[in-house]
Amino acid sequence: MDDDGLARVTKVDLRTVWAHEQTGFSRWLVENIDFLNEQLPFDIDPESLRAEAPAGDFSVDVVGDASLDNGESIKVIVENQLEQTDHRRLGQVLTYVAAYGASAAIWISAQARPEHAKAVQWLNDEANIDAWLFDVEIIQIDESRPAPTLTRIVGPSDRFWHPAVETSIGRPLRYHDLRHTHAAFLIAQGAHPKAIQTRLGHSSIIVTMDTYGHLMEGLDADIADIADKLNEQATTAAAQHQTTIHQLTTHA
Repeated sequence: MDDDGLARVTKVDLRTVWAHEQTGFSRWLVENIDFLNEQLPFDIDPESLRAEAPAGDFSVDVVGDASLDNGESIKVIVENQLEQTDHRRLGQVLTYVAAYGASAAIWISAQARPEHAKAVQWLNDEANIDAWLFDVEIIQIDESRPAPTLTRIVGPSDRFWHPAVETSIGRPLRYHDLRHTHAAFLIAQGAHPKAIQTRLGHSSIIVTMDTYGHLMEGLDADIADIADKLNEQATTAAAQHQTTIHQLTTHA
């Protein structure tokens, strides 16, 4: 304890507590699933849990079942990594989701790289999968027993989103679809393509036009109308000019 009376918190090397992921952390997690359930919007059934469950020629660290509020039962896979996240483990997460038809994927690591956090967020936004990425740490307060902690890095934005949308419109809807809807509304209201590009953060106007050009079919008609009006104005101006010259010549 410090001289000011406050305790000191220190981090403990994960490998000093769990020497191996499979025989150490994964089996500990199965026996202490409440540790993970506290971070989730559902409870993984302890009776359904299996460690090192087969997935073809591979083995998923932990797999189990969970019940949602609406009574639906879903499959949940958990990938554990006591190091910094890497591409291989990301591939394993996807492989296990496909192998078990899982609706929820949980990746626990010692340190999440920003690139992999974005990949997990993409799963939430685009793949209609509820995916979490957690950092796990072991902390110790002065001479206390080591205690594990989980820090959520990425998770579903709203676990009610998919069922609410399907109930409302009868089909799934990705968060990214709202972006397309927003762009369509802007186009319908006559927003300039360059302004839409800036708002959506596209790298160039070509990206905007390639993505939303089919919604701008009225532009050709608008351009034709503008050309007709310009031609009419030019014809009228030319006629007025000729009339003015004729009047000046007549009075000269």
